[in-house]
Amino acid sequence: MTYTHIIVGAGAAGCVLAEGISRDQRNQVLLLEAGPDHPLAELPDELWDGTTPAIGSHDWGLVTTARIALPAGRVVGGSSQIGGGVALRPEPTDIAAFPAPWNWEDLLCQFEDLERAMSVRCAAALTEASAAFIATCRALGFPDVDDHNAPFTTGVGKAPLNIRPDGTRVSARLAFLERARDRGNLDVCGDATVERVVLYGTGAEGVEYTRRGERRVAAAPNVILAAGAYGTPVLLHASGIGPRAVLEGAGIDVVLDAAGVGANLSEHSQVPIPFLHRRFSYDQTVPCVQTLLRYTSSLSGHRRNDMQLCLLNHVDLPTYHSRLAVAWESPIASALTSNLMLPVARGTVALGADRRPVIEYDFAAEERDLARHREGVRNLCRMLESEAFARFVERTHRPADEILADDRALDAWITHNIQPGHGPVGTARMGAADDTSAVVGPNLAVHGTDGLYVADASVLPDPVRANTNLAVMAVARVGVRLLSDAHRRRVLT
Repeated sequence: MTYTHIIVGAGAAGCVLAEGISRDQRNQVLLLEAGPDHPLAELPDELWDGTTPAIGSHDWGLVTTARIALPAGRVVGGSSQIGGGVALRPEPTDIAAFPAPWNWEDLLCQFEDLERAMSVRCAAALTEASAAFIATCRALGFPDVDDHNAPFTTGVGKAPLNIRPDGTRVSARLAFLERARDRGNLDVCGDATVERVVLYGTGAEGVEYTRRGERRVAAAPNVILAAGAYGTPVLLHASGIGPRAVLEGAGIDVVLDAAGVGANLSEHSQVPIPFLHRRFSYDQTVPCVQTLLRYTSSLSGHRRNDMQLCLLNHVDLPTYHSRLAVAWESPIASALTSNLMLPVARGTVALGADRRPVIEYDFAAEERDLARHREGVRNLCRMLESEAFARFVERTHRPADEILADDRALDAWITHNIQPGHGPVGTARMGAADDTSAVVGPNLAVHGTDGLYVADASVLPDPVRANTNLAVMAVARVGVRLLSDAHRRRVLT
């Protein structure tokens, strides 16, 4: 088979790219995914169920060098197939970091189309805990928000969700890829681990991949990496594109010395305070997240809505906090979380000598990040002390009052309890050709190469003040427009 486009990774971006590019019958598209491509009728229950994040299911098993787990979906649909279903747009000013001609007005159109396709809506009825969360935020002086996706809003309100009323998670697979399955010009191949991009000089000619123990090569003049902020830089490194020292350390011949590949990793973080209910059961048929607060930290110099507070109606405690599951003798709990949306911390992703990703990221490295979490955790503790929560909260895992009153002690507590926020970006950042830290240009082409593109979370220059699912799919939607046109195709000779 001769392909015009090979897309590596069938996550949120890859599903959107495959559906969009295959609309043009002149294109022949191959979509490769390392995880399984379950027939829809055999999709495991946890992948259908949008009310609870399927953390640990179909996972890449990634960890930082400090052994902090970094959940990421390894299945057709990617992390959109396991996530919690929050469909939040970035702030308009988040897009200011993008190079021209990328702009908010264009992306707003993409967000609106995505939200229609994914049946984005808010929960009709709130649990007692979610209602208490809204009431307590109001009592703390935060304003109400009718629509969190309206530009320039701040405050507390219902969360926009890509979850149907019956609890089905509307993933990128369900919303986009399934409608293209019957097209004769699209092949979807699961259980296919891409090893490297095949290059002739600096021109992409295809990919080498392993499927069911067999090494194979697929050829195409256009290769689009959509393997995410952890997977894409590792693939570029394996193909000889990246910082010389990293490539030589991994025993890879240097094709292109590109300092920005794998640098600039940014990830949201959260600090949870789990709690047990006194007198009512946990309704696991409702979405885990129904409400959220977006607010601006009181620290000087920080941008609007750099923080979120969130109420999780139910969490699987052995997965979420295994020590508490044993101590509390409970498989389920609720939680309040402090979520940092604009971290200062940056990290790196590199290909290791064993060809596994080496991810360096310290969630607690920056004082400005810790300071905002201190404020967030103190806000959460004020909530738990309110009458609205005191009525039903039986037990909490919160810092003691003496820890809460001492910045250094609270920093230690936060460092011990901090978790990833599941929004990694930036490891192949978009920027102008004369920007030595940029990996791709505004056309999503990898600088210094021909026929090689990136269209996923790794191109986002900076973190966005939202869960990244919609932002990543919007990048892919623009990618469809940039990469599917016949006049942009290369022909292999």
